[in-house]
Amino acid sequence: MICLYFISCARKSKRPGFVRLVCFGEKKSVKTTNDFPEGIWYNTSILAGVYQSTLMVPCGQKKEDKTSPGDSRCGIVETCRNASAKPGGRENAHCGGSAVRVGNTMAEVKLVNVKKIYPFVSGEEKKSKKKKKGEEPAEEKKVNLQITDKGVVAVQEFNLDIADKEFIVLVGPSGCGKSTTLRMVAGLEEISEGELYIDGKLMNDVAPKDRDIAMVFQNYALYPHMTVYDNMAFSLKLKKTPKAEIDRKVREAAEILDITQYLNRKPKALSGGQRQRVAIGRAIVRNPKVFLMDEPLSNLDAKLDGYIQQIGTPQEVFNHPANLFVAGFIGTPQMNFFDATLSKKGDKYVATVQGKDFELPADKQEALKKMDKIPTDIIAGVRPVHVHLSDDGIDATVDVSELMGSELHLHVNSNGKDVVIVVPTTDIDVGAVHGGHKPVKYSFRPELMHFFDKETEKNIF
Repeated sequence: MICLYFISCARKSKRPGFVRLVCFGEKKSVKTTNDFPEGIWYNTSILAGVYQSTLMVPCGQKKEDKTSPGDSRCGIVETCRNASAKPGGRENAHCGGSAVRVGNTMAEVKLVNVKKIYPFVSGEEKKSKKKKKGEEPAEEKKVNLQITDKGVVAVQEFNLDIADKEFIVLVGPSGCGKSTTLRMVAGLEEISEGELYIDGKLMNDVAPKDRDIAMVFQNYALYPHMTVYDNMAFSLKLKKTPKAEIDRKVREAAEILDITQYLNRKPKALSGGQRQRVAIGRAIVRNPKVFLMDEPLSNLDAKLDGYIQQIGTPQEVFNHPANLFVAGFIGTPQMNFFDATLSKKGDKYVATVQGKDFELPADKQEALKKMDKIPTDIIAGVRPVHVHLSDDGIDATVDVSELMGSELHLHVNSNGKDVVIVVPTTDIDVGAVHGGHKPVKYSFRPELMHFFDKETEKNIF
């Protein structure tokens, strides 16, 4: 089984896997770099779905290259679950047992000099304008597309070998030909030039239904009049699969995707992410030789069983977050969180943060007096813009400093805790704190601090 995955950008995953990134060229001429030589193993795991960081893969063509700016030649990054894999050539591209093969099907896909040309429609051909006597020829407007006598070139001589059990990610900007390549493999687009092989068989003229390929579209493509169950079972019914087997496969896929509770609903009653899960499930139940996915995770919910955390204006949510999640979600840089204690010293309530006592303001004092139960172990939150440098504050050491024009972002270590401080450059001597390993002291204004129950994570006030 093979999985071709088409995405607009690479995303870092928490799960390592056997992934090969194939980069499509930019729609403009850029200088090729050698930062990622082809066929070399890199200590990086790249799978879509977790939006944490972006891997920049060099794309484009050499300046002296006379081919289309959309040429697919560029660097390839490969990763493998096999920890013993060493840098080397393409002979290391297959890690035995590194990927789980579903079912008992085998597949190898090969694209040889595949090209897609969209022919001109009637009257679209480029017509040369006759210049008048003595008139200078008009400067032609440069375009990024390669235009030939046959039409516009969408995919330029694309070559790719995909082994069984391999997971491939095609990376490139919008319009570079990723989806067009997918559709040619699926048989939805005619291959203008070149050859497509699946299991060693030429597939150029084979009908889509006979290629044993399952597709997941970015726009779901679900039948609106059918339930989720019927959408997932539809292809199996066409193959006259026994009802018991259909039911088993549908429910197994639904359990994997956590959509069992939605099997009797119709697509209109589902969110965009839930519909995309149904589309993925419809592909899974077929157990095909090849999966084709066109940005299938772009619409997915982070979690199906989610609920609204807080309702309010942006300013209200920023100033008065309902819980720890909202506090950390809103604001850049993210709010600083400290393990703290809440206690009463004399007739005043104080919060102890990093060994320093902060007396709470009057409104919070009154609120605590009215509470039946006051938590002792709490989490104190302070936004980086509300942290200030102070001669009698908490000790810290600067790890990294970022000069951001009117602001200085200080990333400091305070008693083993990472803290971010945003300081206006007008308020400090930048040279005194800019740079690493410099001692600083910081503090906060109690009225700008947020306090959360450590058990419930809800805002105490």
